Amino acid sequence: MLVSRVLQFSFSSFLLYKAVMQFLTDPDWWIYVPFYACGAILCIFPLPKSSIWRTFSALVVVLGGLQVLFTSWSLWRISGITDFEPFSESRHVALTAAAVSLTCGTRLSTIQCKSCVSYLRALVLLTILISSLTAFGYTELYSANIPANRLISDKWMDITKFIF
Repeated sequence: MLVSRVLQFSFSSFLLYKAVMQFLTDPDWWIYVPFYACGAILCIFPLPKSSIWRTFSALVVVLGGLQVLFTSWSLWRISGITDFEPFSESRHVALTAAAVSLTCGTRLSTIQCKSCVSYLRALVLLTILISSLTAFGYTELYSANIPANRLISDKWMDITKFIF
């Protein structure tokens, strides 16, 4: 428990640092920073009995998850149109996806299943957690100029064209 809390605290501190740096240097900070700054603060101070904490964590999970889903979908569509190249926006999506998955993990670690609604809530949180981790991995394909990423991206595009 202590090791996971230390990892959670260090990763949340890193997200908070990135949020401050983006706030200071990026004119479009308002698109991504609120989600991963709020997610980082919520994970540094987990208070599951507080209604304010639960409200803000639900907002981070739902709205941040929707933003990650839409931006990942946009990257997927753009990558099908243009040649493979790194997109600068993908690093912000990865940070938001990390904050969403960290917040989902915090909510899941503090959940108390007492009724059927609690189990449904846990299932939704688990689904969002898995989706945001998948989006994190997918957006990392576009964030660096690594030669292996081109091969992985081409294979991913073949798989997604077959599915969709």
